[in-house]
Amino acid sequence: MTSTTQRKIREQVQAGIDARVAFQDEEDRIAAAAGVIMLGADGTSVEEAARMAKRAGGPSVEELVQMIRVRRAHPSVPGRVAA
Repeated sequence: MTSTTQRKIREQVQAGIDARVAFQDEEDRIAAAAGVIMLGADGTSVEEAARMAKRAGGPSVEELVQMIRVRRAHPSVPGRVAA
């Protein structure tokens, strides 16, 4: 293998690593924003947070409202309720 080919392979591998790191950073940002909304730190009402969290095949809005209310009652307990 020539040094040019090796360099191109290294660049491709590094580009893949960089893309994965950027994706993980975006996932972390989205999770943090969802946490702020769920806990109401941004002023979002429980009902509004539940409507935003509703997904096809997931819990109903009413179930999400209950889960969010429990989570807001225990903000310092990670994993108390997964919404």
